Amino acid sequence: MNRWQFTGATGALAFAVLLCGVANGDVGGPPQEAATPVKVLTAYAAAETPVFPGRVEAGDSAMLAFRVAGQLLELRVRMGERVEKGALLAELDPTDYRLNFEARQAEFDLARLEAERASTLYLQKLI
Repeated sequence: MNRWQFTGATGALAFAVLLCGVANGDVGGPPQEAATPVKVLTAYAAAETPVFPGRVEAGDSAMLAFRVAGQLLELRVRMGERVEKGALLAELDPTDYRLNFEARQAEFDLARLEAERASTLYLQKLI
């Protein structure tokens, strides 16, 4: 065997052994984790009365609504109060409805007067 071949074969064998050692061995060992600070808690005696968060609803309830829309003028009862049948619970501002009624009343009066005038003119055979 030639001297260069022997040196090349020996170098390749040494390189292969080195690679096997690095691949299977632990280089430097496992990384060490930093210590985590611990908070110390003090124990307290538990309350003797159990506490349960929640919401209580009445067995009987009623949904309320107005027949018409409007501004709320007065609310006479609060949530949870006991009310009697037929009691007034709230009041709406009647201004809009009063103005609307007066406008319709004026239109009606005008139509009635025009009908009376037309009837009179018809009896006089003017129309």
